[in-house]
Amino acid sequence: MIKILWRVLLITAGLLILGFLWIRVSWNQPMPEGVPGPEAEKMAKAILKSINAPAWDTTRWVSWTYRKDHEFIWDRQRNWVSVRWTDKRVLFDAGELTGLAWQENQPLKGNTSRQVVEQAWEIFCNDSYWLNAPAKIMDEGTVRELVTLGDGSKALKVTFSSGGVTPGDTYLWMVDDKNRPTAWRMWVKVLPIGGLEFSWDDWVRLPTGARIATTRRGKVLTIRITDLQAGNSYRDIGLTTDPFRELARR
Repeated sequence: MIKILWRVLLITAGLLILGFLWIRVSWNQPMPEGVPGPEAEKMAKAILKSINAPAWDTTRWVSWTYRKDHEFIWDRQRNWVSVRWTDKRVLFDAGELTGLAWQENQPLKGNTSRQVVEQAWEIFCNDSYWLNAPAKIMDEGTVRELVTLGDGSKALKVTFSSGGVTPGDTYLWMVDDKNRPTAWRMWVKVLPIGGLEFSWDDWVRLPTGARIATTRRGKVLTIRITDLQAGNSYRDIGLTTDPFRELARR
């Protein structure tokens, strides 16, 4: 009986490895060459205009849920963030990377608190980028290149040479005739397959005027942004008191 179980486990493991190798070979795409310069900068500015980036820049308060797992409140003026996931709650200053943490409503102290705050920061870096990645294509530390695709259309290649959790990641943005992003392809450290593509769908206009896509669809995964609210006061996102009052009293 044990020999049969081992044989089944070995066959299953072999099939999984073969399946992964097939996916990596068939899905993996080489990173395209691009050309930096005025045309790339022009396309970047057109993308920012299509999403009304100036309105996003002046939007103070944003709250959202990422994949139904992580709940955020972000005061972008103070750069203070609230993150909830599983049994944890964290309030932190994203500039100083300091804050307060709770688990099962009990305050955490010392190294445990610092580790959970750092975990919350890493979650926020990823999920806030997926919230409105097009708005960051001209951030400090980015390099932009114009890419000509096989069908003759143009795309914008953006590489993050510094900043965030995984500097060096590269994204290729495809756009529609209004320069609004329709999809991106990714070459990132956390994924073993290069060039995975996700569409950017279900665009909404926030009360502040900024435009955000709330759905990203890939071959095997769909990521949704839900409970999205924004405004210039915490009352605009449905709160009656400042959610960072504990952080302010530190």
